[in-house]
Amino acid sequence: SGKDEVFYVKVTPTDENAVAESERPEETFCIVLKDLMEAPRQMPLNCLLAPEDAEECRLYEGLPEPYIGRSTVTELAGRLPWLVGLLAFLTVSSAILEYYDALLQRHLVIAFYLTALVGCGGNSGSQAASLVLQALAMGELAPTLDTIWRVVQKEFLGGLGIAAV
Repeated sequence: SGKDEVFYVKVTPTDENAVAESERPEETFCIVLKDLMEAPRQMPLNCLLAPEDAEECRLYEGLPEPYIGRSTVTELAGRLPWLVGLLAFLTVSSAILEYYDALLQRHLVIAFYLTALVGCGGNSGSQAASLVLQALAMGELAPTLDTIWRVVQKEFLGGLGIAAV
């Protein structure tokens, strides 16, 4: 085992109270061990997950690189597919709304369901805010003027890239 190797352990709660409080008694919890020596002595050997079975555990990990260390191009590559998909969805939605304009004017209650469509419009800002908040929570960003300026520049460039698409 190398220094960078990570071991995933799947633990099923055996305590009656933990099982009773869980929504699903068969629910398992992933524990990441940087070194097998960290494993509790009473842990059964069969709970160590093979690398191919550990994908679900990897979904709970943080981002591989700190926020400020990721390039704007990398950020765009992660965001653009979702935003282009939403743009396509909104384009189709607009066409449908235009087609049924007369019906919408006669039955205003239908318009209340349109908020779900409008909610998609703020997705880009939500993505940026989520990433910055996650980086702040993980201590990757310091609340200094220099860091704030770098984040503003990065998000401005990202916004220009998204607008260009």
